[in-house]
Amino acid sequence: MAEQALTFSVNGHSYPQPLALLWFSANWCGPCQQMNPVMQQLAGQSTEQVRVLKIDVDQQSALSADFSIRAVPTLVLLGANGEIDRQVGSAGLGQLSQWLDRSLARLKHTGEKYEY
Repeated sequence: MAEQALTFSVNGHSYPQPLALLWFSANWCGPCQQMNPVMQQLAGQSTEQVRVLKIDVDQQSALSADFSIRAVPTLVLLGANGEIDRQVGSAGLGQLSQWLDRSLARLKHTGEKYEY
């Protein structure tokens, strides 16, 4: 039997991690470029909890439209059943880590096996 492809959409994701963090970005965006090292650190710290996916809005315009992205950088936090939260604008590692920790704690508290 073939392995099922891992996917995501506005309706949720199929990754083994509880959360997917969609980072909508663009090559021409200064704040997006400044967030590169922050996002790399975040991805390295949270590999079992969060799958970080960088999405170029110019190359993925249909996907950006599906998620109603109006500005970059935009971070969309996606659970197994859909969007949990979003943040527009650049942020530091501490702020993003706290944001993710709050979302994970909320998911654990609901007892829904990381499905929001």
